[in-house]
Parts: sequence; structure tokens; C-alpha cells
Amino acid sequence: MGDEVSQIKSRIDIVDFIGSYVKLKRSGANHLGLCPFHREKSPSFNVSPNRQAYHCFGCQASGDIFSFVMAYESINFREALEKLAPIAGVELQHHKRTNTTFHKEKQWKRLLNLAGHFFRETFLSHEGEVARSILAERGFSTATLDSFKIGFAPDAWSRLCDRALAKGFSREDLVTMGLARKNEKGGIYDFFRNRIMFPVRNAQGQVIAFGGRVIDDAVPKYMNTPETPLFNKSRTLFNFNEARTQLSEHGFFLMMEGYTDVMMVSQHNLGPAIATLGTAMTEEHLRLLNRHNVPLFLVYDGDRAGQKAMEKALPFALKLGVDARAITLPQGQDPADFFNHAEKNDSLWQQLKANSVDLFEYKLKALMAERGIEQTESKVSIAKEMLKELRLNRDEVRESLYLDVMARELKIQRNDLLRQLNNEKDSDPVVDLKPKLVLTSFRKDPAYFLLCLAMVDAGYRTRLEELSKLPQGDQVTVQVLKKWLSAHAHEGDIAHVHFEASLSVIEKDVFSQARIEELPEQHALPAFFDEKLKQWQGSKMKLIEINEKIVQAEAEGDQAALVTLLKAKSEALRNKG
Repeated sequence: MGDEVSQIKSRIDIVDFIGSYVKLKRSGANHLGLCPFHREKSPSFNVSPNRQAYHCFGCQASGDIFSFVMAYESINFREALEKLAPIAGVELQHHKRTNTTFHKEKQWKRLLNLAGHFFRETFLSHEGEVARSILAERGFSTATLDSFKIGFAPDAWSRLCDRALAKGFSREDLVTMGLARKNEKGGIYDFFRNRIMFPVRNAQGQVIAFGGRVIDDAVPKYMNTPETPLFNKSRTLFNFNEARTQLSEHGFFLMMEGYTDVMMVSQHNLGPAIATLGTAMTEEHLRLLNRHNVPLFLVYDGDRAGQKAMEKALPFALKLGVDARAITLPQGQDPADFFNHAEKNDSLWQQLKANSVDLFEYKLKALMAERGIEQTESKVSIAKEMLKELRLNRDEVRESLYLDVMARELKIQRNDLLRQLNNEKDSDPVVDLKPKLVLTSFRKDPAYFLLCLAMVDAGYRTRLEELSKLPQGDQVTVQVLKKWLSAHAHEGDIAHVHFEASLSVIEKDVFSQARIEELPEQHALPAFFDEKLKQWQGSKMKLIEINEKIVQAEAEGDQAALVTLLKAKSEALRNKG
């Protein structure tokens, strides 16, 4: 696979390729344009032809041609490989020959397509009359039902299974894809029966699962496909494949609770609507949405259960820096019914959206309404719960604003809240807060430039790999360089694709910047490399020697020597950076 990746990267110029998605203009040695991953008025998206890499200084998105396709299309590496190979004229014989899963997934997707057509066919037949009537009464137009390819699973024991088996699919495939269950005798029967069927698609619009709603009083009211090799409910959102195409028009996502809520919003063209699939929002869901860097409006039922469901997203929104806002519908109305009267409710909807509340403030006020703030203990419990949430925040500006809100609403001194928050952070070592490191600090480290050189030229990488012993150190630049060398040794040319997922937040900052760092002219690079390597080895070795002497002085209790050595260490660190 490594050879195929190398061929693709060598045959497709990243500027030409990204230029087919984004309008780019030459700016010095690089090309500049508006970032496709977040909304901006001034271009901050850089594409480097020399490095064959891109980097956005606004949202920090970065990578190579594979990373771009994966992020823009919301696909995995193999899918990106399959998309780029024909463009580059590369035959993926080795990949297809050795990857049996690839063939299996194609078979499973064909089976799911067959199921989708079967459900749709039944929905449009006389057997689907009751289902069509129920949806028409809810206000859904024929065009909407056609657009979402709504189907119906008949009240039959094994009709879908029988059709699939007749088409050459196996019992194992039907069970694996969640379309059938095994009985005690080893036979199989249809998983979905007598239900309105909602196809669930991946980011590329391919059917990967189904949701089913009863048409009578049977329980459970809703059933989803069990998790399969193609479907993970914690990472999948209903209608995401269509919603993301509407961002340029609307500039936000609407997170709903159910399929019908999403369909009604779509019917009235009120915005890119999505929904979770039988689970609360997860961090994976928020990461998927956060790539697009647009506000996320949460529109759930107006009761307390709906409120609590929205609040569950707060920890992930804070951790990832998602602009999440809650919209409260009138009490007792679910989103589908509310949006079914969009014309009548248009001014109210616009008002509700304009008055949306930041999710942190929303939870704070919900707790205040639930517990009251007349009693000191109530205020203390609310403050502690909200500060616990705030520990996950990585944005200092947001932290300051949230503390202001808490101080105002709870009538607690801001300094007291800040002190308590800092105590919480100090006592919780697992809180992953973004380190405060600016670009200029690691640009002073020779290891940073060695990383740049190792990525741009395999010869420099080889020289580093051939060192008998790499200098030690806990600086972030050293860690990224060592991880990069290790990743490349194990994964070859596909290391870029998988590497960033293994990095911490600050390590990603270093790596992203290194990929587009401006280096000296080609003829000057050998001397530049030798200079940085000498600096790195020299500074590290000197520090190692000093650290060893510090340990010895501490063991011997030699305070005078310890003071001298600590001064020497401080001087060595200052000279290094």
C-alpha cells in the first residue's frame, strides 16, 4: 500500500487538486484561499506546493492530499485511497487482492441496498397504505418521503430474508448487517417487521443501517439496526450526508432528537438538520460536526427530558470548543409538530433561534430553576457542578465569560469561583487542558527544524534514523520528532494519514506548523541540517550531564554544588531556546 500512496501523492499536485474545491491565489511560495473547513471572510488557508501540504491558520486544519479528502468528504483512509487512485491513474491491485474486508463491505452494502429497495417497494404497495396514511397525517409531503426513501417492513416472518437468500446473499450476511436474527433451530427471520423504515446513510450517502417505527402500539416504539461492521451509532448522524451540503447556505447545524424532526425541518428548508440514532450525543458526534466550525443549535422536546438530553452534550462541547446553543420550544411541543406549522410559526422560530442560549448558560439556568438559589447549599451545589463542567474547557476567553455569568446569576464573587476552579484543575490530573505554547517558542528548538527536514526529504529522515542514539528530552518538539520517525518506520508513506490521530492537542499544533514551515533554499539545506543537528545533540547532551550531576548533588546533600548546577541548567535551557 505504501507504494500506491507514494505514487498517488507524486502524480497529483495538491495545489491543482485542492484548487478544484477551493479558489486559490498565489501568495509568495504558497497559495492562499478561504478555508473549506470553517467560515471566514479573510483567507487563512495555505497550500504549499513544495511541501504538498495545507494548513489553515484559522481553524488549524492541516495535512496532505489524503487528509484533505478525508476531512472534506468525511471518509476514512481506504475510501480516500479509492477516490484518489483513479485520478492519479494508480491501480490498487495489491490493496484489493490482500484486503478481503474490502470485498466483504461491498457485498454488505449491496445487501443493504437490496433491503432499502425492498422496504421502499413495500411502502408504495397496498401493504404500506397505513404507513403512508400515518405520515401524511403528520404533515409529510410525498416529495419529502421520496427524498428520504422512506420504506415499510411488512408484517411477515421472513420475506426480506427470503428475497435476499434468493439473490445469493448468505444468512451470515443478513445477521451481520442486523437485518435478520437467528432462531433456536438455526434458521433466520426478519429483524424489522410491521414498521415504517428510515434508511440511515454514511457521509457518502450509502445506506449502512435502518431505523424502524411501529405503526401500532407495539414496543419498542423505535428500533435501530444493531451495531455492525458498517454502522456505529456513536459516530453516525441521521441525514449528515445531506446536511453538510447545506452549510454554505445556512451556516449552522440543527441537532434534533428523531428522524421525523429532521424530515420536517428539511421539508420546510429551515436548515441542515441531523439527529442521533438511539443514543445521546457522543464526543465522536461533536468531533464530526466540529470539523465544519459552524454553530450547533440543539432543538429538542420542550420538556425536562429534552433539556437533560441537550445538557449531556455540554462536556464534549466544552472540551472541543464547539459553539453549541440550546433552543427551547414551547412547552409540550415536539420539533416535528412545531415545524409542521412553519409558516404560522416562522416569526416565532426566528425569534427562538435569535434568543438561543449558550449550552453552558442553558444548563446553569436549568439547574437554578430546578434547585432554586434561595438556599446557600443549592447555590454551592450548582456552582460546583458547573465548575466541574468548566474544567474541560480549553478556551480562556470562554472561561472568563462563563465565570462572569456564574458570578452574576449565582451572586457569588468571581474571584471565589476562579479560585475554586483552579483548585479543581490542580486536584484533577486527568483534565486535558490545552498547554499554553506559542509557535515562536518551539521555533527556537533545533528539534523542530529537524522535524521539518525529516518530513520534506527522506534523506534527512534516514540520517536521523541512523543515529546510534537519539538525544533525550521531554520538550514537545522532541516528542513529535521521535513519534514521527517511529510512525514512518512502521507505516511508510501512509504515516501522514494516521499520525495526527496519535498526537495531543499541542503536538498537533507543532506538527501542523512544521508541515508548512518555510525552510532555506535547497542548496542551503545540508548545512542547515548539520547546524540544527549539532545544536540539538550538543544542548541535549549538556543538559543530560547537568541533570546527572544535580541528582548526585541532591543525594550527597551538597547545597552549594546544587545551586551552581541549577544556575548552569537554567543557562543551558536559555541558550537552547
